[in-house]
Amino acid sequence: MAIEWLNSKKRNGVATISDGAITFNTTALEPLKSFLYVMIGYDREKKIIAIKPIDYNLSQRGDIDQSMMYKLSVSTSYGRITSKDVVDNIKEVFNKDIIDKKFMTSWDDDSSTLSILLNKEEK
Repeated sequence: MAIEWLNSKKRNGVATISDGAITFNTTALEPLKSFLYVMIGYDREKKIIAIKPIDYNLSQRGDIDQSMMYKLSVSTSYGRITSKDVVDNIKEVFNKDIIDKKFMTSWDDDSSTLSILLNKEEK
């Protein structure tokens, strides 16, 4: 049996996609906040943008091509990946108006990946 405890302060993880950045609220940022770099991918079928954190040692060893890593800027109240190219690519892949919209996020412990759920828009 898996018990989920109620929390009156629990907020949904939300990612906002603007013209040149993806911004995460503190809830979505929680599993990413100790990382400097992430990789970004997508699943066309599931309409998901995947954010995979890359630890510092792995980013410095050269195992991952530098052009595949994106800087994650973290403040006390939000996190942000700034890249107009990434946002333009996502708009093209999903053929969807995503600018200035908020989407729910979901963290997967097994794959250590944060998913932005493009089919679950936050109002």
